[in-house]
Parts: sequence; C-alpha cells; structure tokens
Amino acid sequence: MLLFSLLLAILSDTPALAQNGLVNRGSFLTSGNKLKIGEALVSPSGEFAVVTKTDGNLCVLRDSDHTGVWCSRSTSAGEAVYVTGMQTDGNLCTATEDARPHIAWCLTDQPRYDGPFFLAMQDDANLCIYNGTPGHITGTVWCSMALATPRLPRLVYGHAYHLKNGFDHWSGGYLDTRNPGCERNALCVSTANTDERDQGSGSWLLKSAQGKADGTPVMPGDKIFLKNLYPWGDDPSGGKFGGYLDTRQPGCEGNKLCVSTSMKANSNTNTSVWTVETDRFNTYIGQALRLRNGWDGSYLDTRNPGCEGNLLCVSTSASANRDRNSGDWRFETSLAAYAARYAPRLRFDTAAKGYPMSAQPYFEQRVQRQPAGTVQNTDPNTLGSGTIPTYYQAIKVGEQIRIKYWWFYGYQSACDGVSGSHHADWENVTVILAEDRNSIAAVVFEMHGDFYTRLAARNAFAIEEGTHPVVYVGKASHASFYNQGGIGDVCLPWEEWRNNHSGTHLDSWTRLLNLDDNGEAWMAIDRTVDFEWGGISTHPTRLGPSASMKATKWSFFNDTRRHSNCKLGDTQYNDHCMKSWWSSYNFDYEIPTTDRGLLVNED
Repeated sequence: MLLFSLLLAILSDTPALAQNGLVNRGSFLTSGNKLKIGEALVSPSGEFAVVTKTDGNLCVLRDSDHTGVWCSRSTSAGEAVYVTGMQTDGNLCTATEDARPHIAWCLTDQPRYDGPFFLAMQDDANLCIYNGTPGHITGTVWCSMALATPRLPRLVYGHAYHLKNGFDHWSGGYLDTRNPGCERNALCVSTANTDERDQGSGSWLLKSAQGKADGTPVMPGDKIFLKNLYPWGDDPSGGKFGGYLDTRQPGCEGNKLCVSTSMKANSNTNTSVWTVETDRFNTYIGQALRLRNGWDGSYLDTRNPGCEGNLLCVSTSASANRDRNSGDWRFETSLAAYAARYAPRLRFDTAAKGYPMSAQPYFEQRVQRQPAGTVQNTDPNTLGSGTIPTYYQAIKVGEQIRIKYWWFYGYQSACDGVSGSHHADWENVTVILAEDRNSIAAVVFEMHGDFYTRLAARNAFAIEEGTHPVVYVGKASHASFYNQGGIGDVCLPWEEWRNNHSGTHLDSWTRLLNLDDNGEAWMAIDRTVDFEWGGISTHPTRLGPSASMKATKWSFFNDTRRHSNCKLGDTQYNDHCMKSWWSSYNFDYEIPTTDRGLLVNED
C-alpha cells in the first residue's frame, strides 16, 4: 500500500514554477532524458528536490532549508558543467557532455534490457528508478532509501499568524494595527516590538483571494488576503476584526503606497490582494517571503521609525529589498500554536496511582469548602477523552521560546505504602525551543522542587510523532522522568517504578489552557491569594518560565546532576561540567538563551 500511495503521488500535479533559481522539471525523468544544472526533479508535495550540482554530485535536498538528504558521491568530482541522464539501459549517470565526457558517477556498470525506465522524486525523499512509464509501472529497479520528513511546517489557509519584518537581521518588528483613520481607511498599520501588542493587533488570518479552501497549503504565486484580528469593526463573516491589509494613496514615508486596513476586501481594485513570492517550491512557517500588492506590484516594506507610536512605519516599495531585507517577512505561529506543537506526551506506569485532572473541581471541593476525603482521578480511560487539561505558560527570550507545562493530580499516594502521601500535587516540565522554533533544544524535567535539563543535541530524551517529547511519570510521586525504569515502590525518586508496559498515555496537546488567561475560575484567585493546595503552597500562575533559568537543582536524596546534561561540547566529570582540564562549572549553570550551548558548541 505504501508503494502504491507513493506512485499515485508521483503521478499527481506538481507546481510548474521556477524557484530556488531552479526550473521545475516535474517529478520524474524518463529514459533518454537529462537533468541539467539549474533544473530540479521535485516531489509532488514540493518539499524535496533532486538536482545536478557543479561538483558532479546528484543530490536530494529539502526545499525548506536546502539541506541535503542524499548525494551520489561523498566527495567532489571537480567543478564542471554536468548533466544527469536516465539512460535507456536503466543506468543513471552524471557526466559532462564534452567530446570526451568526464563521468562523475554511475549507478551501475551492468546494463538492463527490461526497459523502459524512469526516475522518480518521491514525497518521502526517496529517489527511485522504476520499470515502465509513469502511467504504467511494472517493477522497481533501485531506490536511494534515504528517507526524510520536512523540517518546517507549511503555511496553511485559515490559520492566524504573526508577520515579522526582516529589516536588519529580523529586527523590524511585527506587523501591527494601531489607531484608526489613516488614509481615511480603517486602522493604521506599522510594526510593533511584540507579536501581540493588543488583543489580536498583531495576528493576521490568512485567507485565499482565489477561492482556495481553508486547510490547504499556500503556494508561491498565490494571491491572498490578510485579515487583522483586532476586534475593531464588524466582520462580514461574523464577529469583530481589524480589517484587511490594504493600500491607499501614494507617498507615505517617501515610498510608493501607504498601507492601512480596509473593512472590505478590495478585490475589484486588488488593493487588498497580495501575491506571495518566495525562492522555494512551497511556503513555510519561519521562512522569508515577500508580499507584492495587487494594485501596482509594489512590495510590503518598512521605512522610518515611529509611526503611531510603534516601531517602524509600513508602506510599499518598488523594490523587493529596498534596505537590508526591509521587504522580507516571515509568518510565525502564536505562542499557543507552539505550545500545542511541542506539548509532551505523558506515559504512565502500568500500575499508576492516579492521573491528571482539572484543578477546578479540587479547588471548589477541597480548597474552598475544605471537607474530608480525596478528590482525584483514578480512571485511565479519561486520558483519551480530551477533557483533561494541561496548563501552560510561554514566553519569548530573544528568538528562543520557553514553554512550561503543568499537570494537576488531586492526590499523591504513599510512595512506599507508608509515607509521602498528600493532597494536591502539581508537576511540570519546561520545553525550550531552538531559535528557529522548528525543533526542541532542551527539556527541563521537574520532580518535587528538584529538576534537571536534557539536551536534544545529545539525544537525551525521546520524541514521538515528530515534535512531542516523552515524559515518563513516576508511579506514585508523579515526578517527571526522561526514561523508564525503577526498582520498586520506594520514595527515592530514581528508584521509583515508571514502566509504561500498558502504553497508557496522555497527549497533553488535546486540551491546553493558558495560565495567563482565566480558562478556569481558580486561576484568577491563584494569582493573588496565598492559599494552600492541600498542604502545599505551589501557585503555578506565579511560577512561569523566565529568561533566567538554572539547568539543575538537586537535594541530598535526589542528585539530579547524574541525569542532567552539561552544555553541548562540554564533558561531565563527577559533579562538574568540564570545558577543558583547567576550566569547569557547576551543573546549576544558567540555561543559554540562544542555540549556543544547546544545539551548537558554545565556543
């Protein structure tokens, strides 16, 4: 079935665009045809491409970041003008076309006589030669078997995004609405220092101006509308909104057109229509692109500071890159979207004593009324119901995002059958993202006040379904572990059972509640009133992630240093991290706020 679905994908339409400086030749190359430098075979999704390079290599690349998946050679064959040919004898060769051709690489030296053949670039990054024709496949000759998945999520219609300006190394701020009446339009448009200055002012709903359905990917060359989500005027589709990104009147900031918002989509004049331009075969979250206005073809641009008391003024320019990438924009998802994308999967011991629950019924029954008895969740069947909340807080530290996830347990059973029990147990982990926000850099696991940090670059924790770190939950204590294990029902944290033989788990992204909101009534009280949650004084609304976080905290009975990672490139030696034999530091170092020390060596 997998092969069948891949072959169906090969036969589907591909975007006939020239991107990356490459001409798209479609997804297959039939016998007797060649792939020249400057051309690409592109997978049906557009997320992988195979190219002939000037060093004689034939390489499969990711469209999103141009990183390599597979190459025919490990070294250069020397700079020259090469072509790759799908030969009639089933061989695939890269060579020059001189009178005396220089062969850089051939798949085999054994000809075949069961053609015809064709080469296919597939959506799983596999490069394959098949017998037959694209419409009639009779067998498989060869596949590179270097499989991969896309690294960046694609832009999708119907989703809300923040738009960050690329001026001077992405310091141009976020596209924002502020104050009414500019150019006799709805709201003035400028850039703000933050992505959400005021109630949706920095959020833009991406809609097709060509009738494409919500949920479909945005393609290069598409014409789009951008609807601001500030609740200012009546949205024709219902509710309130801040209008469509629009151009009106010339000359603002010495540029071409002034930019504001309009309460209607001016598709008849195209002033509210923007064409997406990029050097990729697809559009991706976090990748630079340009927006060209439909009225006169000028580009959305930042120029001059201070409009509307904001960061930079926004207008349009005749140039796509007027000044230090001032015409570049990247779409970013909201903190809530990142929280969902990287939320952990909790895996419970087969004989777990209690599961997460909403804090609200406990707060009403135990905190406010203070009766005897326990309020807890002992039913594992609730884990897949989508009703159990995971609470979170998220912040930006420069380009890095830190997300702290909390779970509430109404009761903690005795860890050894005698001691350690108490009402109301709050547990958490913190997920720290890479600066490009396309992967996890580190996870901080907490266990009753102690904690330790594990780095993705050291393969120090498991990830499932591509983006969700795995947290193994202590059988009774509910402490957070990066691994399974334990020796019994004991109170020493690292000896406690945490074996997920039954597969019981909670996908925490199914119900996320932001602790900065008031999604449950207890949150507003927790921020200001000093009460105890059943004998403990943890107040999660006041304990969010910060820019200054230690990597490790340990105690006499819980030496988390044995499980915490030093910064990348440094070595653990007993209870210290060694940069060299003459330079060391403690495990409670401050977690870096950039990729240096987490994903790349600090030095």
